[in-house]
Amino acid sequence: MKNAWAFVPSLYFAEGLPYIIVNVLAVAVYSSMNVPNDKIALWTSWLYLPWVLKMFWAPLVDAKSTKRSWILKMQVLLAAIFLLVALSFSLPNYFIYSIAGFFAGAFISATHDIAIDGYYMLALDEKLQSFFVGIRTLFYRLAMIYGSGIIAIFAGIVKERTGNILLSWQVSFLTAAVLFLIFFLWHSFSLPKPEEDKPVKSAALPFGDFKEAFKTYFTQKNIIAILAFILLY
Repeated sequence: MKNAWAFVPSLYFAEGLPYIIVNVLAVAVYSSMNVPNDKIALWTSWLYLPWVLKMFWAPLVDAKSTKRSWILKMQVLLAAIFLLVALSFSLPNYFIYSIAGFFAGAFISATHDIAIDGYYMLALDEKLQSFFVGIRTLFYRLAMIYGSGIIAIFAGIVKERTGNILLSWQVSFLTAAVLFLIFFLWHSFSLPKPEEDKPVKSAALPFGDFKEAFKTYFTQKNIIAILAFILLY
């Protein structure tokens, strides 16, 4: 087994970063660009939804390919999304294009989370899983600090030097895109390939088992109250 220190911290930093960029930094971006507050609140409030609903497509992640493969593919897609968001800021209708990019990034990031958490259970034995619980939480929190603090500070520095707020956010998101390409390259090398990391045959297409599980979930007692709690908590 490869040294878990080589991939657990970076995996959970990579897991936390897009979450904070989409759910917190996006608000700061639009606010700095003088987008009306009601418009910001209306659209950014929906960005959290993929993380709430990710349990519904988690079986498909289990059924298709390996967790390792999902992780690497999602990191490439996140790099592409942040690049496109950066480029969108120079367009006349940047809000429409950038919010669409954030929505896409939210779904990709939620899928990335599913793969990482599943991979963690497969790549580490029980002893290492227990040992790294606090460490993975630490690096997830560091990603939040970086995403909501360091990136914003960096954007502020660029703005002060150039006087161009659009350019400052473009540079910041291009940096995020490069960072995810680095994550992809590093994890391509550092992530081990556990024998247990393979598609779950019972969940494979066609979707018989998935449909049955979906039906069972939504026909259980008090489902309205359960969904209300999930969506509104």
